[in-house]
Amino acid sequence: MTDIKQTMKSGTTCHGVNQNRMISLCSAGFLVVSLVFVSAVLSADREHSPITIALDSSIEIDSPKMTFGDIAEISGGAPDEIQRIRKISLGNSPMPGKSRFLDERYLRLRLKQSNVDEDNILLVAANSVEVVRKHVEITKSQIEEMVMAFLNPRLPWNRDRMSISFSGGPDLLVLSDSDYSCQISLPDRTRLMGSILMQVQFFVAGQLEKKIWVTARITVKTDVVVIQKPLHRKQLIQEEHIDIIEMDMAELPSNHISSPEEVIGKRALRTINPKEILRTDMIELPPLIKRNDMVTIVAESGSLRITAKGEAKENGRRGERVKVVNLDSSKEIFARILDSKTVRVEF
Repeated sequence: MTDIKQTMKSGTTCHGVNQNRMISLCSAGFLVVSLVFVSAVLSADREHSPITIALDSSIEIDSPKMTFGDIAEISGGAPDEIQRIRKISLGNSPMPGKSRFLDERYLRLRLKQSNVDEDNILLVAANSVEVVRKHVEITKSQIEEMVMAFLNPRLPWNRDRMSISFSGGPDLLVLSDSDYSCQISLPDRTRLMGSILMQVQFFVAGQLEKKIWVTARITVKTDVVVIQKPLHRKQLIQEEHIDIIEMDMAELPSNHISSPEEVIGKRALRTINPKEILRTDMIELPPLIKRNDMVTIVAESGSLRITAKGEAKENGRRGERVKVVNLDSSKEIFARILDSKTVRVEF
């Protein structure tokens, strides 16, 4: 009897343990089913809830094309459907600095063309939405500063006698990004004076975006010798015949004369009228030796020096070679003029 009771107690104990485990398992299963059911209900509810598309009255965009995702806040509804709506194209963005207006009718049309259920869309927007392309504005004065910075290290002129003015180019240049570079080009073989047409190119992300032309007028003042009294052919030029005035170098011939020292004591090759700008091809040194002048002929070789009397057979200036007759030998030779009385024979 004692053994039987112990067995029955043991059995009762085992039965109680199994019953508790079953209750725990049933409770866990019920919880899982409940969660799945709630998740399904919420998912179904979300899929059928309206999708809100909200747009501000003014929107800035920085890409050449635009989509709903670029200009709107989209919420509610199934994530896949939201992503699909975000990718729907709205066409080209406006040019940098320009605007484009989108109305509700156009926005709904684009949704309809993409097979979006209009009944499930809540569009929150002004009657007309302004889309502005992101941009940077460069003023005319800023462009001129860029050109000036380019020119300055290249100009050889005295800054006290130089001035620069600009013309041409836009009053306002618009680029798509503030991170840009500028490249300026000069014409070939420019004298860096007068009017210079310069090409200015603007690059964004390594791509040429704008090209403009700017004219720089570089004025360089210099002294110029002009005639104030008439000069006749072969007339010697004295200080009283000339005047010094200041002129723009770009308006002068390349062989103009700036210094009085280059002129005084020389003679005119032709008649020169008052106010004419003197050039090097208009004057010459007068002959230092004239035809039939008596001269001393010098011949030198090392320490040996020989002299003889001679007669010039043609006019000549210092450093020129002229015909001379050696009066001792009656021979005609060529000698170089040293001064008004001396010529030298070159071996």
